Amino acid sequence: NNRASAHPWPRAGATLEAEMGTRHLIGVVSGGVFKIAQYGQWDGYPEGQGATVLGFLAGLGGDLSKFREAVNNCRFMDEDETDNLGDDWQETHPQLSRDLGGKILNHVLARGGCPLFDASAFGADSLICEWAYIIDLDAETLEFYDGFQTAPHGTGRWGEAPGVIPYKGCKSTYYGVRLLKVYPLAELPTVADLQKDAGEEEEEA
Repeated sequence: NNRASAHPWPRAGATLEAEMGTRHLIGVVSGGVFKIAQYGQWDGYPEGQGATVLGFLAGLGGDLSKFREAVNNCRFMDEDETDNLGDDWQETHPQLSRDLGGKILNHVLARGGCPLFDASAFGADSLICEWAYIIDLDAETLEFYDGFQTAPHGTGRWGEAPGVIPYKGCKSTYYGVRLLKVYPLAELPTVADLQKDAGEEEEEA
């Protein structure tokens, strides 16, 4: 049965499995609320999903109208819907796959909107959410976040999230992902900019 693997992020009390990847959140806000909040399993770092998100936004050529319309046609599935997904959910609901990462943006645009999981709460635990990329269509900005926050920081959408001890025996309390920078969509950063703002640039010899 594949239904459990459709769940957008590890359930409370779950053990951390071997296939950890570099987990991340891809989000889009419109009308003050999340319309896309997609959990992703792989390559969440700037040169991975960051590059995918930047490539998508650059491909819009500054015209947000069709994407905005598609985003506003998205809705989050309720518990009854997710509990009743069939074993063939990967064929019937490919947009729910943890493997899509930033490609969820292309998927939503191509379909003109679709039902999705709401994984917005994933950003509140920065041990397992290592990166987040949030497009705010109201402000027309891209928000860039990083994880592994073991002290309160008060920044961004998850800055006031209560600290959590993610698993029994963990010696640290983890808080929400930290807002690193906000970029105007009209002046998109490069992958190198993301790396620099995350403190990842290579030191000069």
